[in-house]
Amino acid sequence: MKTAVEDTREYRMTSIGELPSDWNIVTLGECHSGHKSNINPQDYPDEIFEYYSIPAFQEGEHPVVVEGRKILSQKIIVENNTVLFGKLNPRVEKVWRVQSSSESRKIGSTEWLPIAPVKGVDSSFIYFLEYSSFVMPVAQALVSGSTPSRQRVDPSAFYKIVVPSPPLPEQKKIAAVLSAIQEAKEKTENVISALKEMKRSMMKHLFTYGAVPIDDVGTVKLKETEIGVMPEHWMVARFGDVVDIAQGQVDPRITPYRDMLHIGPENIQSGTGRILAPQTAKSLNLISGKYYFASGSILYSKIRPYLKKAAIAPFEGICSADMYPLTSKPQSLLDEFLYHYLLTDRFTEQAISYQNRTGIPKINRLQLNAIPIPLPTYTEQLSIAETLSTIDAKIQIEDIKINSLNALFNTLLSLLMTGKLRVNHLEI
Repeated sequence: MKTAVEDTREYRMTSIGELPSDWNIVTLGECHSGHKSNINPQDYPDEIFEYYSIPAFQEGEHPVVVEGRKILSQKIIVENNTVLFGKLNPRVEKVWRVQSSSESRKIGSTEWLPIAPVKGVDSSFIYFLEYSSFVMPVAQALVSGSTPSRQRVDPSAFYKIVVPSPPLPEQKKIAAVLSAIQEAKEKTENVISALKEMKRSMMKHLFTYGAVPIDDVGTVKLKETEIGVMPEHWMVARFGDVVDIAQGQVDPRITPYRDMLHIGPENIQSGTGRILAPQTAKSLNLISGKYYFASGSILYSKIRPYLKKAAIAPFEGICSADMYPLTSKPQSLLDEFLYHYLLTDRFTEQAISYQNRTGIPKINRLQLNAIPIPLPTYTEQLSIAETLSTIDAKIQIEDIKINSLNALFNTLLSLLMTGKLRVNHLEI
């Protein structure tokens, strides 16, 4: 594949902006081969359908294979290369291209707006076009319904949206470039998924058998404790005996706290410990009391403990009263070990048990202090923390790749769909 080059030919102004002179403008309806046709699958109770539902899209873009008798309402008939746009709650972007080798008839939820491309329109191009600024934000504005989560795009207005239409060969080249980036994203996402699964398995191993090779687990003497099986020589301690929870709040309106970064539960990514876009107390106009934390403190969200929100603070700052700044007591517990243990299923289940008793989705200070936690030797704590931190570092590297690919995709999507960057000279 050669490098994309900018086209020097003339451009012309259209109703949707400046476009290459050899491009047309059309409506989405003109790209669609016809009106959708409905089917009642219950009329074919024994037939096996390939069902493109909204939940199936959200769970990984894999259609459901199901008998007609189990589908209770009318659906739309779809074919390969049909592009589906989710009209329900369009703020959550949903675009799905039907591609299947199955011989089963394909049906889709009536919450999809289908485009079965006419001759001269490339299906993959339409798929990416629907994510572009020509379609997605326009469609998101064409909604009705009082509840945002139940708002729907008006179908007649959707098919009237005006879009650019490059010559067919260029459509295919635009789609090929964007597909290459999308494939790279999917491969990186698969690596991240594999690393996360590795970490889950490794956490279960390390907090059951200790820092020993998997092949040596048979040599580890175990004991049954109130928090499960663990190495015989490990101790069990109450949280409050080995961890200090910050007390006393500070006023975020005064110096130096007003200029410090603030972290709330919303600023910590679930299950990863990643801190997301904190802002200063001043910029957030905070007025209620907050907890001060030093760099290196562990921040734990007491709200909805099932979300597993904990992080090691990389800077000095203040946090929401919905969080606890934690520090391990010297010579008892390693901070990094504590951080990783807070994210285990074992600890989370104990924290959730208090929520189940009270019906309130949070854990208070007394409850947290009462939770039993394992206490390996210092050397073992260090080894366990280093192993899990190494995996975290690898995940973070892949996350950076994903962010870079997302930025590249969005930039190229804009440039290619407007013709500011031409790929008509590419050899694909």
